[in-house]
Amino acid sequence: MSAGLTDNGISRELLAKIEKKLADNQLVRYKLPANGRLHIDRQLPFLVVHRCADETADVGTGQLLLGEASFLQTTAEPALQANIKQLVHLIAQVQGQHFGAFLVIELWSRESETTADLETPHSPGFCIIAPEQVVPDRILQTLVHALQAIRLRGKHAKVTIEYQKQPAPVGLQPFYDDAHAKQQHVAVFGLELDAVYRDAQSGAVYPF
Repeated sequence: MSAGLTDNGISRELLAKIEKKLADNQLVRYKLPANGRLHIDRQLPFLVVHRCADETADVGTGQLLLGEASFLQTTAEPALQANIKQLVHLIAQVQGQHFGAFLVIELWSRESETTADLETPHSPGFCIIAPEQVVPDRILQTLVHALQAIRLRGKHAKVTIEYQKQPAPVGLQPFYDDAHAKQQHVAVFGLELDAVYRDAQSGAVYPF
């Protein structure tokens, strides 16, 4: 469904439709500008996000979201960031009213030795970027344990943690500042992952 799109992004009409469906605990599924996609199965306390500059950037990372029950694939186009932030805030506000809090996890990738030489086994790597101010320890530990359980060719993943004021990919603005996140009871985590799903030289995505 693509109704409600404009040249400048997501229309007020579409935002209103999304808000109503979330409040009514209905399936939300819309196409968004720049080949974006929003999918939310039902009322859920989280949203997984991937922002991509274009179809040739960070190839394959957005596909990792497709198995999630609540995700937003969208553009990193600067002119649309205010509109995308508005959408994320709307989702967090409506879902947060039901659950009392809300979690946003934004994914982006990094190249690594794992992608450079697939013939030599390496542990896949993840870096959790946590907010400096209020870190929900239970969420953080759950993420760490789940990621450590991932294996590639028999090797368990290596998981590190870094802290930023508000996590976001390099070159992009975060969805929240500290005060707004605290006021809305929203926690934002970044997840930087080794791009083991694509060839480091050609950029081709391996089947998965």
